[in-house]
Amino acid sequence: MKNTRIDARTGWTIALAHSLSSKLQTVIGPPFSIWSKQDGWELLQGNNSVDAASVDAATKNSIAQILAQYNVKACSETVPFDADDQLLMIPVGDENGDRLLVTGLVSSQNADLARALADATLTSLSQNRELERMHVESEKFIGQVTENFEELSWLRSLAEAFEISDATNNLLQLTRRSLPDLRHLVGGEAIYFFGPAQPADESPRPTGTCPLLFSEGDIFPPEHWVHLEVARAEAANLRQTTVRNFQSGDQTGLRNVVLAPVCKSQHHMGWLVVVNKSCPLDLMTTELKKDEWDKNWFEFGTVEAGLVSTMSTMLATHGRNIELFRQREELLIGVMRTLINAIDAKDSYTCGHSDRVASISRRIAQQLEQPETECQHIHMAGLLHDIGKIGIPDSVLGKPGKLTAEEMELVTRHPSIGFEILKPLERLSFVLPGVLHHHEAVDGSGYPHGLKGEEIPLQARIIAIADSYDAMTSNRPYRDGMPTEKAESILLEGLGRQWDREVGQAFFAALADIREICGKRTASDAPQSIASNSTTVAPAPAASSFFDNSRLQQL
Repeated sequence: MKNTRIDARTGWTIALAHSLSSKLQTVIGPPFSIWSKQDGWELLQGNNSVDAASVDAATKNSIAQILAQYNVKACSETVPFDADDQLLMIPVGDENGDRLLVTGLVSSQNADLARALADATLTSLSQNRELERMHVESEKFIGQVTENFEELSWLRSLAEAFEISDATNNLLQLTRRSLPDLRHLVGGEAIYFFGPAQPADESPRPTGTCPLLFSEGDIFPPEHWVHLEVARAEAANLRQTTVRNFQSGDQTGLRNVVLAPVCKSQHHMGWLVVVNKSCPLDLMTTELKKDEWDKNWFEFGTVEAGLVSTMSTMLATHGRNIELFRQREELLIGVMRTLINAIDAKDSYTCGHSDRVASISRRIAQQLEQPETECQHIHMAGLLHDIGKIGIPDSVLGKPGKLTAEEMELVTRHPSIGFEILKPLERLSFVLPGVLHHHEAVDGSGYPHGLKGEEIPLQARIIAIADSYDAMTSNRPYRDGMPTEKAESILLEGLGRQWDREVGQAFFAALADIREICGKRTASDAPQSIASNSTTVAPAPAASSFFDNSRLQQL
């Protein structure tokens, strides 16, 4: 069987011979025929030679006898046929390929002219055909260059997408961003991302099935048949990209499949599947392209498999990185929790204080419509805002009476101590502004740096009001916690001096939630209500005098 290239070239030669016979018949007059040499020279029939029927049997036999002695040459020639005519023979085709012969009877007087005309016509047609072929090849080349450029562009954009991604960009988010472009690039009708199979005791799905997490494109064939392909791969423990091109379609609607496991080492995260290669429509625009039709345009090959494999590898790598990142985060959170517990162990009166400050701070940040990531950072900073108290002597933290000037100077150092403790932890750098500056005041009277207004980081301004409110309403060794109404009155009067006004407005807008957070204290730590102290509510002292005469500003 001849290969595709020879078949295409033979079709091109037949088309050229047919065009030549038609041209010569139009210009010279007598009918021309096309002969093909198999075991011997035979007159082409049917669509290959419209003039075959016009050649009578006697003429056909006479020409056949002449051709039986004829050796194909590189150019046309004439030989005597009868008293008045000569047989004009024009070879068509490559010397190394199948040769065709266009023949026709011409007057002996015009034989030389007919031969010259035949050669000129053949040259012109051959050149036109060659130009057309070169044009098609050029289009193919341009198309290949375009495809290569698209592949490079996609790989670059994919690398950039993964470069800017972090643990908040899970695999599903990345597939939604990247897989539609991959489907277009490989020419698939649809693309799917399946998760790993779930054990029967963890999911109602049958054992060995994989949940469909994402799909895009013309979702045909039905998901069930694609799912079966994935189930087979799962059962076979397939760990490399596989291409299946089916010989013929059936009721499943599957023509071909590229299936790639998304796995890293022993960690399996799912399956990437592209189905049904779609043929570019512009390949059918000309007759010549039909002659050069290639079934590979309907099949997935190594290029498509390579692109899908690249995508699966990058997804697997990122998925594994996410898992490692989460493990590191869990370890970091565990270390933080240990530090917070150490603070609580040093000062039992502040037990739960850091958790409440963190929750209140997060709620204020949400009220200020901060991004979710920033809300998480503020919550973390709230948890660690008093970490520097580890460096304060227990005798000072638990002293029931008034602090001396030296003791107060020690207390005011806890933000700086906390900053120095956490500074080496690069992953926690985002909490440093809140830890260092949560005792700054907007009028510049705070510490450690006496910052004013918006010089104070927003994170610190939020934690400052959350810290003050919980401190005022919590029991301390030197005083009982004040009623919530009194603490709220002090905060309200201190807005614009001690605390940031915008942050304070957010605090009061979320007051119901904040009261609920603070209401979760233990009974021993909860302040008594106003009603239990007295039937008359005493006026709240001015914010400035309260901080001048207590240790709240320091603690």
